Amino acid sequence: MAKRRHGLAKYDAPLPIQFEKGKVAFKRGILTAPYDANTMQAREWLRGFNSAFVQHLKRIIHAETNRRSKKVYA
Repeated sequence: MAKRRHGLAKYDAPLPIQFEKGKVAFKRGILTAPYDANTMQAREWLRGFNSAFVQHLKRIIHAETNRRSKKVYA
């Protein structure tokens, strides 16, 4: 049985922390997860990274659409 500290096992870390770390990593340009590949923490980190990527992509597409429409209709 895993040793528990403060009622948590080694892998019971709050997953929103890994999600936020993934979002920050995207913004800083860090491409590798600091967790072992086949763990829930790595999956949550990747989910946060991908979420930040999609938000960034949506912003770029929106800005590009606005830029193009100003050229055509201005």
